[in-house]
Amino acid sequence: MEVRSEAEILGTLDGEGMVDGLPFMPEMRKFCGGRYRVAARADRTVVQRLGVRSMKDTVHLEELRCDGAAHDGCCRECLLYWKESWLRRPVEPARATPALAATALGALAATDGDGYICQATHLERATVPRPRLALQDLRAPAAEGLRPSVLLLSFGILAVDMVKWRLVKREWNTLRGPCKKTPVVSLGLQPGERVRVKSRREILATLDANGWNRGLEFSREMLPYCGRELTVLRRVERILLDQTTRMRPMKDTVILDGAVYRHLNRRAVPRREYMFWRECWLERV
Repeated sequence: MEVRSEAEILGTLDGEGMVDGLPFMPEMRKFCGGRYRVAARADRTVVQRLGVRSMKDTVHLEELRCDGAAHDGCCRECLLYWKESWLRRPVEPARATPALAATALGALAATDGDGYICQATHLERATVPRPRLALQDLRAPAAEGLRPSVLLLSFGILAVDMVKWRLVKREWNTLRGPCKKTPVVSLGLQPGERVRVKSRREILATLDANGWNRGLEFSREMLPYCGRELTVLRRVERILLDQTTRMRPMKDTVILDGAVYRHLNRRAVPRREYMFWRECWLERV
């Protein structure tokens, strides 16, 4: 698909700079005029604390992520959502995007009087509730490039969670640790450094009964990375969370290249969020 020019996209936005509650962000401008493959439809997505929800006329393009440049360096690296009205099938050679007047660019706002504006902060507005068992999910393998076996696994996990939550108020993805007060380790890791993820036993020893280290979850989906060597993609010093408009500071945390959630406990939606790694879970190679 070809991303339309800024002028064309601005013409699709309402007075708040959005389509169906989803903002077009300043970080997306650099992709205007470019051609990219559709990685997955975003008919299904996950919103923190709200679970799996539905979105219409939206896709993800091949690993196009927000770099946080217009949001005070938010380090979350979210996979961007693209409304179909911002795209077109390329039928002619790509052309340069004309410059826009400063007044037109004002529609692409990163903040308002109440805090930050981004796609993550507005996901609740841009989506609607989705049934826990939706027949539309059966179309996920074709629409999202998902293996049917992965979708089947995710439904198995959903069934386990429905029972487990009733019995012990705990989900499949949650691990438990022994700590009353979780440890702090500062390695000062930098982008490009090679690290090894510690063993399951070593990491569990840093978690509390909720499976957290200083409020950050280590989940069952992260276990397959134990013992593997990966590259630090960036330090995580501040992030915006879903539905919030305030920046949250973080310390001693990084994201690793290629380490993304499959959201197996959320019906394998294609949001592909990066995992956050405390430095106490890692060691330099």
